[in-house]
Amino acid sequence: MKLKKIIAAVAAAAVAVSAMAVNAFAAETVSCKLYSQNTESWTLYESDAFDISTDGGDYSVSLNAGGENLYITLYIKDVTGGAAPEAFNGGTVTINSITANGKTLTPTKTEYELVNPDSGVIDVCMINGWAETFVEAGDCPMSEEGDSYSFGSPVDTFEVNFSVSFGDAAAEATEAAETTTAPETGNAPVAAMAVVMALAAATAVAAKKNK
Repeated sequence: MKLKKIIAAVAAAAVAVSAMAVNAFAAETVSCKLYSQNTESWTLYESDAFDISTDGGDYSVSLNAGGENLYITLYIKDVTGGAAPEAFNGGTVTINSITANGKTLTPTKTEYELVNPDSGVIDVCMINGWAETFVEAGDCPMSEEGDSYSFGSPVDTFEVNFSVSFGDAAAEATEAAETTTAPETGNAPVAAMAVVMALAAATAVAAKKNK
């Protein structure tokens, strides 16, 4: 009976160690959307929410304004608009393709900082008729109409394919954030593993005595 209890304790400790290891190094996520506007009515349109993770990865996001003509604004932003978590600093967004009503747009800039250095929030502006960082027209030309800009033909859908990656600096910042919250937190998996090893040794001794 004692042997069974000891084995059960070892198994429980092993599960606890596994859980702590997963929690200590779990990826962080931020919920974002793709946004655009009709700048005549200043109506904001948005995609479904998607999570950007510190694991990085490839994304395909679409936006449909239901027939409303979208003017030249297109950007990815954190839905809360709040300051980005430290782990996301150093992230890079690479634009692989942009289409407007199925027509390909050629970006003049394909790489952006995930966290806008001026605001400290996740805010990647790919198209902005009032700024220098906007896409080249491709076969969907832009034209000026009064005080606003629009595409040569009405556009109500966008699709953006992009990749998110993190360099060494971002990875180091993430690891530092995970391990320096408190000394006990950083060493918990090691300490717990020591407990498991001790319990395993006790199990072996108990098993030997029962022979």
